[in-house]
Amino acid sequence: MNRRNAAIAAAIVLAIGAFFALGLDRVLSLDFLKEAHQALLAMHAEHPVKVTGMYFVVYVAVTALSLPGATVLTLAGGALFGLFTGTLLVSFASSLGALLAFFASRTLLRETVRKRFGRRLEEIDAGVERDGALYLATLRLVPVVPFFVINLAMGPTAIRARTYYAVSQAAMLPATIVYVN
Repeated sequence: MNRRNAAIAAAIVLAIGAFFALGLDRVLSLDFLKEAHQALLAMHAEHPVKVTGMYFVVYVAVTALSLPGATVLTLAGGALFGLFTGTLLVSFASSLGALLAFFASRTLLRETVRKRFGRRLEEIDAGVERDGALYLATLRLVPVVPFFVINLAMGPTAIRARTYYAVSQAAMLPATIVYVN
């Protein structure tokens, strides 16, 4: 691993450690969302651009780092921004975060992912080889495999990043609309 990748990996590990050390996992809970709902609405009314921007950045980071809380953030998107804006925010933030996790898997974690997923990764690779984008779309549409696992497992495959992003964006959209609503 070169210096740049080692620095990126160290930053990722520090970010994940800070998330748990600061107790942010408790903030990304349904109970916290219920308690803070009115305060978040007031904050959004007072600073709509800042709150929207912060929400987007937090969502991308949570997804990219495969942290727990994306489902709660999706529900929060609907509660704070409504169906249309919430869907736009969640759709693009989740797809961008998934792409960042995909790149991390492809560049920094390739060997770790290969060792961890072993035979399953061979099956995924064969599925991508055989069916291409349709294989990824099917994984995204059938909620058997958690999204963070898909993000990591697809990194070492032959799928192109552009295809990965476009298919993820489209295939995650139906579930996004349901959860935001």
